[in-house]
Amino acid sequence: MTPDAYCEEKAARSGSSFYYSFRFLPPERRRAIIALYAFCREVDDVVDEVTDPGVARLKLHSSCGRSIC
Repeated sequence: MTPDAYCEEKAARSGSSFYYSFRFLPPERRRAIIALYAFCREVDDVVDEVTDPGVARLKLHSSCGRSIC
């Protein structure tokens, strides 16, 4: 999966109306804002799911290494 595809999937899965509003942006801006939004979703998921700072750090590093950081 490409980084763009990962970001698109992450943003779409959120079910947020923000994602759907991004569809009206020009392609380059849409791509950039979807990447930023996917990053924010990734961080939010870690904050919601993990209480140990060390584990949170590892999860974020593995997510970033995978695709979006």
